[in-house]
Amino acid sequence: MSIFWKQFISSFLIIFLILFLFTYLVIGELQNYDKSLTKERLLTAATLAGDLLEPSIDKGDQPEIERIVSGLGEKTGIRITVIDQNGRVLGDSSRNPAEMENHSNRPEIKDAIANDFGESSRFSNTLKREMLYVAIPYKGNGNNVSAVIRTSLPLSALEKAIHPMETKVIYLGVILTLL
Repeated sequence: MSIFWKQFISSFLIIFLILFLFTYLVIGELQNYDKSLTKERLLTAATLAGDLLEPSIDKGDQPEIERIVSGLGEKTGIRITVIDQNGRVLGDSSRNPAEMENHSNRPEIKDAIANDFGESSRFSNTLKREMLYVAIPYKGNGNNVSAVIRTSLPLSALEKAIHPMETKVIYLGVILTLL
């Protein structure tokens, strides 16, 4: 094999590896950025829901909590759940709270109560899919946590949003490698 072909193949492999790493890093950053934006969206929705639910939570008006949460969930496309300090679901935009199990052991709920913010990416037994959760405490009278407001979106929605961009980056990497 001539020196030209050896240099050509080694140069091609180096360029391919560099572009592969570049593509991998760009896709990873796009995914992180999208997840970060989604967390901010969920946090904003939880904060706004807390403001709207304040009188109902303070009064312990579960039918009103369910009505507000259902309406907000329908309008925003975000799942919204209100959980009392004992883990009992007071309202959920996707399911009947009476049929839901106690949520006191959920990581995002524990973190929200302990640290004023909780987040988790995990499988939802209720919806049977991977979800991204954000939770914040609602502090009623006496500045004690009386409920937790949790918002969530399926991770498949995040993947669906970022997939077209990933495909374009991969095509660009392939074209640059061939050039």
